[in-house]
Amino acid sequence: KPADAAMPGGFFVAPTEAPHPDPCAARQPRWHLHAWCVRGAFTVSLENNPPQRSSLRSAIVALALSASGLVGIALNEGYSERAIIPVKGDVPTIGFGTTQGVKLGDRTTPPQALVRALKDVNRFEARLKQCVRVPLHQHEYDAYVGFSYNVGSGAFCDSRLVKKLNASDYPGACKELLRWTYFQGKNCARAENARLCGGLATRRQEEYRQCMGSNAAL
Repeated sequence: KPADAAMPGGFFVAPTEAPHPDPCAARQPRWHLHAWCVRGAFTVSLENNPPQRSSLRSAIVALALSASGLVGIALNEGYSERAIIPVKGDVPTIGFGTTQGVKLGDRTTPPQALVRALKDVNRFEARLKQCVRVPLHQHEYDAYVGFSYNVGSGAFCDSRLVKKLNASDYPGACKELLRWTYFQGKNCARAENARLCGGLATRRQEEYRQCMGSNAAL
């Protein structure tokens, strides 16, 4: 078995079924992230003790993806130990949704995949901070980073969502997330398309609730 591996940013991967003490507490004192390998698969658990939300938003440059935000991306993207084509016409993808520099035949491990995911997140965060010019709550920021990770920085920054966001239409910007439910020309929010791509519609609903503060009605 491989040795325990500490990830950049303080996240921890261990080849055991029991979580290790959380080494990222100094970075995220109210979130505890544990990651470990279970029978060759990657499993994450999150003990959620959310911080008290402030009514004031923070400058975009002061924000960084939270531990819970990273877990959300990992769970939504899923894990693949080898490069695959997720859907016909897509590009090779590996680990937790990594596409950059990936070719069919590539293989990875959970620790390597998490390192690459963190690098991907850093890249998406940097681009988001270039096109979003208004302050955000942490939960809004996490929702938009996760959404951008899924659709791509170009699509995110050129979207009507960002236009509304930069006009300080915060509810309107969050609601735009619900429009991004199409796959291969089909609306995944429709019942007849649930088997094909219902998971995408569910993801957008989760992102919307997160963006609005988790208690929003659809």
